[in-house]
Amino acid sequence: MIVLYPFVVVVGLLCEAAVLALGVMLHTTLGLSTGITVAILAVATLITFAGTMISATGMHQKQLNILLRDMDPERFIAVYEPLLKKARKRPNVQLTMLAYLSTAYANLGQYEKALELLDEAPSVKEQVRADGLLLGNRCLIYIQMNQLDKAADCLTRLEAMVKADKDNALGGDVVQSARCLRIRLNASKGWATDVAWVKAVAASGQPPFYAASNQLMLGQVLLADHNKAGAKAALEKAAGYSTNLWACRRAAELLAGLEASASKEI
Repeated sequence: MIVLYPFVVVVGLLCEAAVLALGVMLHTTLGLSTGITVAILAVATLITFAGTMISATGMHQKQLNILLRDMDPERFIAVYEPLLKKARKRPNVQLTMLAYLSTAYANLGQYEKALELLDEAPSVKEQVRADGLLLGNRCLIYIQMNQLDKAADCLTRLEAMVKADKDNALGGDVVQSARCLRIRLNASKGWATDVAWVKAVAASGQPPFYAASNQLMLGQVLLADHNKAGAKAALEKAAGYSTNLWACRRAAELLAGLEASASKEI
């Protein structure tokens, strides 16, 4: 991620220059041997490099938190998208950025833009994982668009990749994503699957962005399981996070449907 923040590199280079100046001073003033001076400089250089990497990673996470914790996709796009051109020669970084930007646009309801960004994803060294990630993202966008046939097609291809993945090239997060997507699609057809597992996922500590999505999934599964009270509680939690996210808006829609149904029964 350091390529996105060149000023962090500048600060690192200034620190390195200071380290070199210190090394010269130690060698000339204190009479340290060349070997000891070189060793001190090597350690100091490693510390400076590590500090630069940590600073860049911290800045990146701070920007991601605009989406994941502040739940503000519009502001996230305004801050994050201008950095994309700096990642053109770094395929892995570019892929990561495109995936996050696609998610942000989808949450604003700009689904075609979200899909176009996924189409721009470059080839990377870990292509199997990248393909799985992109398929999962595409599947979720089609679910958000209520194009369930296209979502099912993407998921079938992703599940085939999971089944064939003997070396864990996809990664645990992509495998879990496939499981969640299958649960969501099943729930949309009125089938409740993996109820206990979904409850455990929804109860786990997550940033608000993911917590809202997991509560929506729980609400949908409990609806399919004819547990209206449990569904209502989960959907209220999901809807209460923010109006900026698709999961929250969808939860509010389902909640309104539940309340309308309850009114008719009275």
